[in-house]
This record gives sequence, structure tokens and C-alpha cells, in this order.
Amino acid sequence: YVPPVLGVSQGSYAPVVLLITPKKKQMFTLGGDYAFSKKTKLLFEGVATTDDVNTFSNTGNQNNTGAGLLVGLENIKKISSDTARPWFMKTKVSYENRTDNFAEVQRYRSVEFDRDWNIRDQTLTGMQQLPAAEIGFSKKDLGQLGYEFRSFLSGESYQGFRHQITSDLDNKKFTARVTGSLLSSKGTIGSTQFNRHKVLLQKKYKGLNIGFRDDFEHNLKKVSGTDTLSTSSYSFWEWEAFITNGDSAKNKFKIGYINRVNDNAKNNNLTRATLGQSIVGQLSLISNPKAQLQLSSQYRVLDVKDESLYNGKPEQTLTNRIDYNLNLIKGVVNLSSFYEIGSGLTEEQAFIYVEVPAGTGVYAWIDYNGNGVAEQDEFEIAQFQDQANYVRVLTQTNNFEKIYRTQFNQSVFVRPAAVWSSKKGVRKVLSKFSNQFAYRMDRKTNDNSLEEWVNPFTAQIADSNIRSLNSSLRNTVYLNRANKLWSLDYTYQETSSKLLQTNGLQGTQDVFNQVNFRYNMSKIYQINLEGKIGDKFSGADFYSSRNYQIKYSSFKPTITYMQGSGVKMKLFYEQVEKRNQQDLGGESNIGRKFGAELNVRKVGKGSLILSASYLINDYVGSLNSPISYQILEGLQPGKNGIWEASYQRTIAKYLQLNLRYNGRVSEDSNIIHTGSVQVRAFF
Repeated sequence: YVPPVLGVSQGSYAPVVLLITPKKKQMFTLGGDYAFSKKTKLLFEGVATTDDVNTFSNTGNQNNTGAGLLVGLENIKKISSDTARPWFMKTKVSYENRTDNFAEVQRYRSVEFDRDWNIRDQTLTGMQQLPAAEIGFSKKDLGQLGYEFRSFLSGESYQGFRHQITSDLDNKKFTARVTGSLLSSKGTIGSTQFNRHKVLLQKKYKGLNIGFRDDFEHNLKKVSGTDTLSTSSYSFWEWEAFITNGDSAKNKFKIGYINRVNDNAKNNNLTRATLGQSIVGQLSLISNPKAQLQLSSQYRVLDVKDESLYNGKPEQTLTNRIDYNLNLIKGVVNLSSFYEIGSGLTEEQAFIYVEVPAGTGVYAWIDYNGNGVAEQDEFEIAQFQDQANYVRVLTQTNNFEKIYRTQFNQSVFVRPAAVWSSKKGVRKVLSKFSNQFAYRMDRKTNDNSLEEWVNPFTAQIADSNIRSLNSSLRNTVYLNRANKLWSLDYTYQETSSKLLQTNGLQGTQDVFNQVNFRYNMSKIYQINLEGKIGDKFSGADFYSSRNYQIKYSSFKPTITYMQGSGVKMKLFYEQVEKRNQQDLGGESNIGRKFGAELNVRKVGKGSLILSASYLINDYVGSLNSPISYQILEGLQPGKNGIWEASYQRTIAKYLQLNLRYNGRVSEDSNIIHTGSVQVRAFF
């Protein structure tokens, strides 16, 4: 508590508990259609809504109810004498109305409705009315075209009028798809003029498609009652000229030129902001289903005309991409590759941690220095759900750096059993083995040397030129993977990440080797042995408390009792040893964990899972630090207990109930209980 000074509050918080009121939202609809004839039809729908924000209070109940109405009349008739491919004309008039207190339960208007009428982030008042009239013409094997007029009226706040034309014509030699609209609006929220169109024109010529595509928007917004142009006004025009081969070709290519201009509001007018020009090329070799290759390349020059945004030379970027899939020897080898290089600007990242309702976040705040202030280096990924009270939000810094980006994904699955499972001798032995390899790398570096840029295997955390890195390598060798009696597998995995932040570079790496062995003693008893040895590294420019290199090893035997497919019980023991490098602190821990788990499932009904673990940590080193949190995995030295119960029940065909309870306790600390209830509906 901080006392007021001269009647002015000095603190940041108030002793207030926010009560969440019980709410009720309902919608009742009645609708149908009536056919006067085969050509003419009447459509109608009425709706009544209730939106009570506090069912415990009668205050404001007169505003809880709302209503809406939709009526439409449409007619379709033949207007030509051609019996094989006649022209048809479709006319339609409609009217939609809803009161000011109308409350929808879920969205019923299109996702683009607010953007179409230029009312995004605007608050409208009064009764809403949408009268409309449209006419369209269509012909088989040719297409259709149409015109519509719509109006959107919402009291004094908004009156909008929109004209729209559409066409989708294709006579097998020429294609014309056009959508264009003109919107004019006024009201207390301001006035707008919004013109836009999208065009696609294609001409087929000797097996080629010669085409033109464009996307244009010109949006002028003026502050209510003035001629002042709003800063949210904008204009852009992007067009492309291209050549592709015919639609029936098994292998495809495309060559094109793209031009885009952007205008922003400045000095009460729209002025040129940027000019972008690109040359693109694409090639798809997909005629062979066992080997498919796709190539794409784009060279782009961005010229910033507005010097208040950027004052420098035009920015040149190059992006090249390769996708390759290969299937060999009747599925013995499956290979998938993705490779992309590009250049551009990257922004230094800054994060803030925002508190959310208890247990709904990702991060935990650990007050390492005990000052009661949440600082940047005091947030960890929560080990337990009750600690997950924060989420991390990315904020803009406007600090950019030229980078060269490389992305590479490679997966290889080798399975000799696909062709040798029924063979004998050496081939039979080899069929018992399989190997799964996966490598992923996404790297941004400021080193402009071509050798470093195109090399997808340079991913050293310590390289100061690397500004951002996410990479993982995993290889698993299986023996007797599908055997009912026993199986063995060995895994090598390496994951690395690095990020450029405003307070410097921060990186982590985890490398480990793991062996798993499974042996089924009988139909009801199974033994699993798991061994793991690895090295975990962390380094940060600004926070020395996050510098560590922890060597760890673990051994975990498990015995499982299975009664049919519905009951499974496990008993396990796990010993984990971790030791930080001596010159980085030398912290160490030997952890012993004894546990049991019961899993009861009934198909179509639900499941019950009970588990409990008793842990003993022999920890040596300083406490209340990022290193101790990593080594102890959020627990405390000495004796610890963790238990969990979860129940899942299928209430109805599309309704599921989930109950969950977690508890834990450590020496010299109170028991922590966490419970949750969830009802999930599947639509």
C-alpha cells in the first residue's frame, strides 16, 4: 500500500476483484422460401435476439432484445431462342433490416463485409438497413456477367451506396474475369470514396497463355464534417504481365513481370510512397509421380519515394526456391526437399510479457532478485500449468538490418521392408531396419558472401554474423519397429535457436543421443528401457545469468501391465544427472524419480488417467536463478511430489467433458492444487 499525496494516488494497482457476470445470448430464427413458379421465388427470414450482459441484474433489460428481417425476390428466365445454349437473365431484389440492439451469436455476414463498406474499427449506431438490386446474364460454355447496386444505412452514423460489376467469361480461347466496385459513403463517422477492381485477362495462343492481372484500390477517407484527409487513406495498383503454358500440359512454367505502386496520405493528399518491380519465374516438372521438382525465382527492386520513410538506395532482393519429392524402389526410399534463399531487411525484436488469467499463459515469472519487479530475464517457459500466467508479445522497434536468409528442409525415410519383408538371408535381416532422417534450418545472416548465403549447413550458434537461427536435425534408426515381441531404436537430435533482440543476441542449443528398447514379456506385461545423454547450451549478450552449458544423462526403466485395450498401468523409475560447466557456475543435480500411472479407457465413452511421482533432488549450487530452474525443472532441492488426475467423458455425439486436477509439493512449501473444467463442442 502506498498512501496518496495531496489526494493523488501514488500506486499502480487498486484492491479490486473484477467479477465476471453470468451472461446470456440467444437467437431465434424462422425462415423459408415460396416458389410462385419455376422461375420466381420468394425468400424470407426473421430473427429475434437476446443479449443479457448480467443475468443477475434487471438494469438495462429494456436494451436486451433485438430483431432482424431479410426478404428477397428472385427471377430467372430464358431470354434467347437458342435451345442448346440459351442466354438466361437473373434478377433479384432484397432488403435486410436489423435493430440497434441486434446481437449475433456468430458471424453471419461475410468476412469482408466491414472492409467492403469501409467501416472497419468503426462503431455504428441506429437501425441498419441493406436494400439491394441486381441483374445478371449467363450462358453455358461462356460464363456470366452482372451488375448490382447495394446500399447500407445505419442511422445518422453511416449512409453508403455501392455499385459493383462482375464478369467470368471463358470461351476456351479467351478468359476475362473482372470484379469492380465503387463505394460512396457519408455520415457522422466520416465520408469515403472507395474504388477498387481486380482483373484477369488470358489469351490462349499456340499452347501458351498470355495474360494480364491487376489489383487496384483507391480509398479516400475524410474526417467527419471537414475536407481533411484521414491518415488511413491509401491507394495501390499492382499489375502483372505473364506467359504460361497450356492448362493441359503435364509440366508447367511461368514467366512474369510485376509492378506495384503504393500511395499514402500526406499533407492532405495521396503521395507516392513506394515503387516495386519484380521479375518472376516458375517451373514445375510434375509429370512423373515418383519424382516431382518445382522451381521458382523472384528478383525485386523496391524504390522508396517518400524520404520520410527511408532515405537510401533502392532495396534489391532475390528469392529462389526449390521443392523436390522422390519415391524410389516401390516406396523403399521417400525423400522430400525444400530449399529457399532470399535477401531483405529484418527488424530487431523486442518482447514484453503480459499477464493473463492464471494457467492460461505460456511463461512463468520467477522473481530471481526478490525486488518484486518483473524484469525481462526473469521469465521462463512454465514447467507447470499453475505457473503459466504470462504470454510474450512482440513489439516493433523500427530498427532494421540487411540480412541474407536461407531456408532448408530435408527428410529421408528408408524402409527396406517395403520390398524385402518376405525375402530370406541378408535381405530379410536388412528388412528389419529402417531409418528416418529430418533436417530443418531457417537462418538469417548479415554475411553477404555467396558461399555462406547458399550453404544450408552452416548453423553455428557462436557465429556472430548469424542474426536469427532455428534449426533441428534428427535421425532415428529402428530395428524390429513393427515386431510384436521386441524393438530397438537409436536417435540423435540437435536443435538450435538464436534471435537478435534490442538487448543483443541470445541463443540456445540442445544435443542428445537416445536409445529405447521395448520387450513384451507376454500379452499383458511389457518392459521399456530408455537411456539418454546430452548437452544443453545457452548464451546471451546482455544477461550473463543465462549463460550455461549443462551436460546431462538419464536412465528410465518402465514396466507396463495391460488388460486388453482398456486398462494400462505403469511403474517406472528415472534417474537424471545434470552438471553445469565449472567456469559457468558448476551447479549439479542428481534426481531420482519413482512413479506410477493408471490409464483406463472405454471406446466411445471416455477415459480416466491417474499418475503420481515422488522425486528426490540432490542439488548443489546457488538457487533462484535461470540455471537452477533449468536443472531442477521448476522443482526444489530435496523431496518433491507431483500427482495428476484427468477424466474425459463423451456426453453426447458432439459434446465432450474434460476434468483435470494437478498437485505438487516440495520441502518447506505448501501444496499447490490446480483444477480445471472444460466442455468441448465439435461442429
